[in-house]
Amino acid sequence: MIFFLLLAFTACKKEQQPSPYSNIVNFAIKDAKGETLKAGIENNEIVLYWPPEQAIPDFITPVITVAEGAEIQPASGTKVAFKDGTAYTVRAKNGSITTYKIKMKINSVMPYIGSVSFKVYKGKTFLSKASSVTVSGDYFSSDISLVKVFLVAKDGKEAEVKVETVTPISIKFTADGPVGDYRRLKVISNNRTANYEQDFELAPELLFPRLTGISFQQQQTLKRGDQINVKGGTDADLANVIGFYDINTGTEYPLIVKEKRKDGWILQIPSDLPLGVYSYLYFYFPDTAYADGGASLIDFDAPVTIVP
Repeated sequence: MIFFLLLAFTACKKEQQPSPYSNIVNFAIKDAKGETLKAGIENNEIVLYWPPEQAIPDFITPVITVAEGAEIQPASGTKVAFKDGTAYTVRAKNGSITTYKIKMKINSVMPYIGSVSFKVYKGKTFLSKASSVTVSGDYFSSDISLVKVFLVAKDGKEAEVKVETVTPISIKFTADGPVGDYRRLKVISNNRTANYEQDFELAPELLFPRLTGISFQQQQTLKRGDQINVKGGTDADLANVIGFYDINTGTEYPLIVKEKRKDGWILQIPSDLPLGVYSYLYFYFPDTAYADGGASLIDFDAPVTIVP
């Protein structure tokens, strides 16, 4: 009888010993749409599969269940950084400890970059500030909020540029950042990163003189030595030769440039300009380090008549 009592007492003592279990039973978070995502627990890793086409948050607030009697830190309901390596410590009732770390799995395809619309001029590969650039490839997100583009300089510094449009096979952005030498274009799409290795220069914005209209709308009668105030241009100060053009003979008649402005010029009629009626104005602009020069021609809404 005494022997059976001792066995019963021993059994009770074993049942009352602190639990040795320090495992995570359940770990769940909400995705960007509010749906519950349950983690897999494998080899002390909390494996979370994040849906494609959803922005990854910087922080999450997990709901966690652990073994009976165990405690976890950070506690269930605590906001933590959502990144690989974020650690949780589970302490069993008997004091044993198990550490778990978050492992992120992104359910998206790696983007592919096939080409970038770099400009090439006299051996220089470059992009010019404010120009539109096309990245061609595949597997880009169609959600513009999930696409980022960076220009990576020789020293490793990154300049993020503004993405204008996205499709699964192309990205268009506006070139921007400090003028200088770069070595790489980086695209982040669906939280996956692809790089395009290419040495290139980010050049200043390429400006060319333009006339969108001529300021005078009525016929004018002028004499040699008179001046014309031409307005209606952009970057007109870059022009280096300006004159009347005879559309019938193809003859150019340079005028004297008295003043250059962004929006136009003040021009003087030279003393040897042939008398007659002129309805066209031409101008030339010079080559730059990044582009050939050129010429442009615009007709007047009303002709200019030169008299003695």
